[in-house]
Amino acid sequence: MATHGIKQLHKLTVAYCPHSGSSRHLRAFLGSSDGFFRKFAQENPTLNIDVIQRRGKHPFVRGEYVKGWDKTICVKNETDEVICKQINNLNNSSGRKLKKFKSPVIAKNVSTQGVWTPALNIRDEDWIDQMEVVTIEDYGSEDSDEKHRKHRIVGRGQFNHVEV
Repeated sequence: MATHGIKQLHKLTVAYCPHSGSSRHLRAFLGSSDGFFRKFAQENPTLNIDVIQRRGKHPFVRGEYVKGWDKTICVKNETDEVICKQINNLNNSSGRKLKKFKSPVIAKNVSTQGVWTPALNIRDEDWIDQMEVVTIEDYGSEDSDEKHRKHRIVGRGQFNHVEV
């Protein structure tokens, strides 16, 4: 993710054990010559990528970000697809931790459109039936000019009456 044109992920660390079974998928993922990891490294030349061995420890992927934040994701016994997804998630995030809001967000100004509810079911057929059909011939008559001056279409086919 880029903020103000600056890529936020600064460093990517991939740690694995050379012998343990929990790292077997990650070892195969890193060892494949035509795999995702080599393409990812070539597409991101400004990203520092460290691959380290930690004997007797479970594998993980850690992203360090420009503002000093970091995220660590365990990839123990994960398949190649999941590892690719986790690396992409680190690459596409800003690094900020998720924040839980303690109280609900309340707007000070009331919406002019009204409150939306899931029960509000507006279909296109409903508002098309409310519209008047006006042909080209109707525009030339005095009656149609007066009618169009009094009514103007607002929103989804509702008529707003204007006194002239």
